[in-house]
Amino acid sequence: MHTVGLGKALVNAGYEVKHLYADCQDFGVGRVQAPYPLEGEAIRFDAKSWRCEEIKRRFREAVDRFQPDEVLVTDAWNFKPHLAEAMRGYPVLLRFDGQECLCPLNNCRFLSGSDGSFSQCPYHQLATPETCWKCLEVRGKWSGPLHRAEREISGAGVPQYLDLLHEGLQEAKAVLVNNPLIEAMLSPYARQVRVVPPGVDATRFSWKDEGGSARPSGDLVCIFMAGVVEEPFKGLGVLHDACALLWQKRQDFRLVVTAQRVGEIDAFTRSTGWLSQEELPAYYRAADICVVPSLVQEGWATVAIEAMAAGRPVVASRIGGLQFMVSDGAAGLLFEPGNVEEMAGCLERLLEEPESRRRMGREARRQFEERGSWEAIIARHYRSLLTG
Repeated sequence: MHTVGLGKALVNAGYEVKHLYADCQDFGVGRVQAPYPLEGEAIRFDAKSWRCEEIKRRFREAVDRFQPDEVLVTDAWNFKPHLAEAMRGYPVLLRFDGQECLCPLNNCRFLSGSDGSFSQCPYHQLATPETCWKCLEVRGKWSGPLHRAEREISGAGVPQYLDLLHEGLQEAKAVLVNNPLIEAMLSPYARQVRVVPPGVDATRFSWKDEGGSARPSGDLVCIFMAGVVEEPFKGLGVLHDACALLWQKRQDFRLVVTAQRVGEIDAFTRSTGWLSQEELPAYYRAADICVVPSLVQEGWATVAIEAMAAGRPVVASRIGGLQFMVSDGAAGLLFEPGNVEEMAGCLERLLEEPESRRRMGREARRQFEERGSWEAIIARHYRSLLTG
């Protein structure tokens, strides 16, 4: 979403853009299931050709055919320094969508316990490589198959890989990150690091529209959580517990979530099923409060900026990129990640104060227009990056 959104915004701003992406169906990479809005080229691989040097060679050949003025390497997880090496001779911008390469385990620097809990990791690969490699040895086998496969093809976890990562950061024209925390970690190792968050297409959201079929019946206040809510680290369990606390005192709200199961979950929770990008705006507009209860240090949360684009107040965890997206008390409210009682307090305040909800929603939309739309981000960041 970030890569395609950026590409569309650059085209709209007058740049010529070609999106090159890997297509290896044997590994579930490169599936395009919706109308494709960019000039693109799928670089196709099978299980035999899906090898590090072959990937680098084919991407370089495709770039050379296009002859761009600059190359933007986007979401490539641990393979990013290999693509940077393959593009030597071109001005390269390295885009970090999370903490990939800093955390080769899961891109977010979190550790999961046997009891389902999460803790924040204080280390990262550039500062403490041996610690991170030991973590990979111990915990890597519990990663999903795609994470394990991409680490294997990237060669992550050895000194030679770290050398390549250092070279890529030093040689890049600029390293683009989503928030100041990631900027601080990468700045000692790169020539130039800039905080350039991803945006949202403002034309998808007519924020003054209210209600509609997506809204719960009656005068109930709608609390909405979007995203891959089945992932435990997204925090749905914490949100549900907070709503259960509130339900003991009041029954004037409903929680709506995008879980795969469709229908009523319990007395106060309803699931929409998975929503397409075309369907999502109506659900944001139907909401009164949007919640992003993440338990881990995600670089940026598209669902938070989408809620702001829809003019809705955001209740979010004070963690990772979220604490830089949601201005506490202005565009929404922040709480300590995992703190059920504090989250319930934030929700109750907004349930009690409809004018505060509307005021925060207006401010959220104002902030989105100023710094969250793709148009604003291109003007503020990419114009100088691509002409300097």
